[in-house]
Amino acid sequence: MERIVERMQHERSGVSVRTVKSFLSKIPSVFAGADLIAWMIKNLDVEDQAEALHLAHLMAAHGYLFPIDDHILTVRNDGTFYRFQTPYFWPSKSWEPENTDYGKAEAQSKVDKKRDKLERKILDSQERAFWDVHRPVVGAVSTPSDRRLGPSNEF
Repeated sequence: MERIVERMQHERSGVSVRTVKSFLSKIPSVFAGADLIAWMIKNLDVEDQAEALHLAHLMAAHGYLFPIDDHILTVRNDGTFYRFQTPYFWPSKSWEPENTDYGKAEAQSKVDKKRDKLERKILDSQERAFWDVHRPVVGAVSTPSDRRLGPSNEF
């Protein structure tokens, strides 16, 4: 699965990642769900849109990409914006977090206000998405650790 995500993030042949201007702000490093599904259909051996949506949903549930405006880790084939997770937080590279890790992350987010605003926005959303996978809100899609892919497993 990680190899597919790496292909999606390729600068030239991957999913088009851009900064979008909103009403009074900019949303950095995002792509639309429709762009993701179109890329999958064009570049992967998927039969149809339903299969591409299913694969995208699995990628979101495992924490490789996430919606920027929602804590529910699903993908829609529309204009909803998503962001790729930084490899540091990928399941094969991360640990199973404990409560103390969550507390440290929460404290650091309050202290770390010295970064550039756009950089901080991206990093904050990536960390929030990591915790959405490992500490999902009640009723949200969760991925039990026995279903997670390890470094030696392939999709």
